[in-house]
Amino acid sequence: MLAFSTANEGALTSAFPDGTDAEYETMRLIPWGRIDPFLTAAVQAVDEAVWNALVAARDMTGRDGHRSPALPHDEIRAAVARTRVARPDGVAQGRGRPGS
Repeated sequence: MLAFSTANEGALTSAFPDGTDAEYETMRLIPWGRIDPFLTAAVQAVDEAVWNALVAARDMTGRDGHRSPALPHDEIRAAVARTRVARPDGVAQGRGRPGS
């Protein structure tokens, strides 16, 4: 799960007012109609992190000799190619980066 806040820092004090002269608090926020680019950026960042984890890992030997081999890049490319779908205009779409 990924979560992020679009609220401005320090906008809400989360405290009960001490008297009658307590001021109102205000907060600026991103309206629903303009949030999509931020959500798209979050999705792209997670996608990039997953691909980096898949292709940047190296063989390693851990505690008590437990071995974890790196994933073979050619098998990753083949799996991505199987999930890509061609649109009617001939452009491939789907998960994965083309040619990586």
